[in-house]
Amino acid sequence: MKKVLAIAQYFPPIGGVGTFRITKFVKYLPNFGWKPIVLTVQKDCYSNKAWIDADFERNIPKDVRVYRTKTLRSKLINDEGIRWLPFLIPKLRSLIRKEKPDLVFITGGPFFPMIVCPIIKIFYKLHCVVDLRDPWKLSYNKVPMKGLKAYLGRFLINIAEPIVLRNASKVICASDTILEKYQIVYNYQKEKFLTIANGYDPEDFDNIKPKKYKRFTIVYTGKFRCYETLLDPSFFFKALKILYDKGIDIRFVHVGSIEKEIVTLSGRIGMQNSIKFIGPKSYAETLSYAKGADLLFVIGSNRKMGLSAKLFDYIGCNIPILILTDKNGELWKVGKKIPFATLLENNNSEDIAYAIEKILRKKTTIKTIENIEEKYHRKKLTGILSKVFDEVASQTI
Repeated sequence: MKKVLAIAQYFPPIGGVGTFRITKFVKYLPNFGWKPIVLTVQKDCYSNKAWIDADFERNIPKDVRVYRTKTLRSKLINDEGIRWLPFLIPKLRSLIRKEKPDLVFITGGPFFPMIVCPIIKIFYKLHCVVDLRDPWKLSYNKVPMKGLKAYLGRFLINIAEPIVLRNASKVICASDTILEKYQIVYNYQKEKFLTIANGYDPEDFDNIKPKKYKRFTIVYTGKFRCYETLLDPSFFFKALKILYDKGIDIRFVHVGSIEKEIVTLSGRIGMQNSIKFIGPKSYAETLSYAKGADLLFVIGSNRKMGLSAKLFDYIGCNIPILILTDKNGELWKVGKKIPFATLLENNNSEDIAYAIEKILRKKTTIKTIENIEEKYHRKKLTGILSKVFDEVASQTI
């Protein structure tokens, strides 16, 4: 087998959406002739808000070697990616000499570890494939700046990203919208960009026992605040209030970190008694809550490039999905291809209430959609990645 050194700051046993993509790549790459070696950080380097998901760690094949380093502990440096660099860079040298990989794959965010890309190319004569789970500079440049650290951070990003992408042999984007934006910005090297979407793994659902609910239940998994953007559920909560006032008994269940501003919002609208905040759960437990729902809920942000990874897990549940998002965004574009998804813009509570009531009355039974599974199966997506590796590895630097 050819070897690929996979660099990922988020990796099991840590849980959360940041680990899903790399974990599934590592799981399935051996099926396509590539042996992954992983370089990540020690468990105690993650923030106190992170949680451990031992079940998800079982996705990692037993013969995959995982190397871990410390990170810098400093209150002066906010960016966790920068805090890894003093340990990541020296570890690369010994690890490349020991394992002799055929190429390097690095995924972000955090993004600043990607500045090892030119180091890998220049000093070790290895190809580097960069994976953008989210946009880097294109995202941060839209975040309001507060204080000197924010200005300095943006300055460093604007310098670092072009250097990294110029030295990458291929740049993978998680959605077509991210791809299109980057190809416009980096038009002179647009051919090196391609899309490999997020997806879902049917094996994750094999032993999942759906939660049982006594009444019609809508489930949302994950956070409402992503980066500095709030996925505003105000219109959705008001829609639930409209249905409640009509005598329709509906429960909304949120599985994920409990956010005070969302709890406060639900109380202000008068729906606190119909909303249950579960808190963070393991990936398997989260799927059990989702699998037992009558309706799954996705909400988009004002970032048109944003595409919630939870959508693909929802597809695997084979349950009706309600998507509230901008018509011009990536989430709408993908959602339109899902036959059991209802799409609305997030600006009218009456329309949302009507759509929910319609789904409640209809009680649709959904069968597996073969073309969706073919397109978004994690194994198939890893097969696309392996072909990228094959192409890159065959080229000289």
